[in-house]
Amino acid sequence: MEISKTPFIVIPKKQFFNMSFRDVFILDIGTDTIKVYSKHQDLILQEANVIITQIHSSKVLAYGNIGKTIYNKLPINYTCSRPIKNGKISDVRLITLMLKYIFTQISSKWHFSKAICYCIVNSNINQDDKEIINSILKKLQIGKTYFLNMTNLYLSLLQDSIKEQTFLLLEQGAGYTQISIILNNAIIASKELMVTGNYLDLQIINYIAKHFNMYIGEFEAKQIKENYGSATELFENDSFEIYGKDLITSYHKKFKLTSSHIHFAIQNALNGLVTEIINFLISQNDELKLKLQETLKTLYITGGVSHLQNLDKFLHKELELEIKTLDNDYATICNLLYTKNILDNKKQAENTNISQELVSN
Repeated sequence: MEISKTPFIVIPKKQFFNMSFRDVFILDIGTDTIKVYSKHQDLILQEANVIITQIHSSKVLAYGNIGKTIYNKLPINYTCSRPIKNGKISDVRLITLMLKYIFTQISSKWHFSKAICYCIVNSNINQDDKEIINSILKKLQIGKTYFLNMTNLYLSLLQDSIKEQTFLLLEQGAGYTQISIILNNAIIASKELMVTGNYLDLQIINYIAKHFNMYIGEFEAKQIKENYGSATELFENDSFEIYGKDLITSYHKKFKLTSSHIHFAIQNALNGLVTEIINFLISQNDELKLKLQETLKTLYITGGVSHLQNLDKFLHKELELEIKTLDNDYATICNLLYTKNILDNKKQAENTNISQELVSN
């Protein structure tokens, strides 16, 4: 698989590039963004997981944050694509181009041939996708690649602080949501759910199209969700203006929305999320259901969607569980890995559940 050329971008020298001879970094390939962290918790790079390409051609107009900025101003013969969808690779060529672009930006300060890359992946990623990512990183001359399961990382993060022996863990990303039953710090059962961050964005797009005859893109919908979305109806009904495309005239114009509109747009999806969680618990065997009835009191939520306003209050009311939100900052995870010497010493990790997810190239 040949890697296409991408433009070389010179990055200004920054203090966090002063790394040791054996460079170690963490790569998070998400549906919305790709992030690179150093082992010392520094966010080195964050780019939108977006590529603008010419239709029926291999020509790339823009990558990452630039592509996200210009996507709604594209000529008709260009399209906006995500190399990762629902936590999985959607296009091998595009993910190859995207990773090449990411590492080109930091290549002047990294010794890739001597580097170790810890790639954080969702539980639903298949072995073929891991091999594709591994192959791409090899061609970029990364020294060693290991894959880390996000669920196990969060369990290790909780290991020293939780008191509950039994709890639920709800991971909600842009393209991936998983509910897991945790018993004695081990995953007993888990299931992928339909209601992801992107699904909520789609509900907002469809609601606006149906009630206002206006079209907005997925990035605008995501910003509206983050700024005005709420899982419960707000006491103050804030109003705001946004640009969209009139579905009748095809003209772009400004129109007004309120936070109540956004609440109603996503309410059915959130009710569906609760139903999915309840059905998942009901589907367990009788012995586990009895154990859950006796001991289950807490639901931990994490991921980008966990920041949705009043989501904790909504889930608490519907599920009658205590809701605790985990820190979504990967610097915390970097610190966890670093303090446990997992980044520097794989052998040291053999006594932790994280080591079970380490897969070398």
